[in-house]
Amino acid sequence: MELCISANELQEGGAEAGMIRDYGFLKDTMTREIHDLCDHTLMLSVDDPVLLQMLDIRGRWELRETFPTSRSFFKVFTSPPLPEIPVVVCNFIPTAENLAEAWYKRVRIWVPEAISIPYLKVWETPNCTATFRP
Repeated sequence: MELCISANELQEGGAEAGMIRDYGFLKDTMTREIHDLCDHTLMLSVDDPVLLQMLDIRGRWELRETFPTSRSFFKVFTSPPLPEIPVVVCNFIPTAENLAEAWYKRVRIWVPEAISIPYLKVWETPNCTATFRP
């Protein structure tokens, strides 16, 4: 994943002098909000017909209710029958294009408004990317 940031001015003082924002902050945010939740998981759409059987949930409406806000793009389940593989349920089809948009929106919440995020790019393979530009 690649995140691009831009701003009209650089920080003038403090530990971030000469920077738009410390990349450590961005890395921590992306790790917490995306990597730690999605890495090494099985990602499925809430509408995947196999999902209800896998998670032993009574119906799609009950599952949809687990998305507490419109900002909730996915929910992580660590329950049988795959306790060793967390299942990430998305309120969209988890294509690289949709993930780029959802991850952009998830990171955008944590980045100050004065900082622009022109795009977030996701690599589907070493040669193929999907880029979301707001």
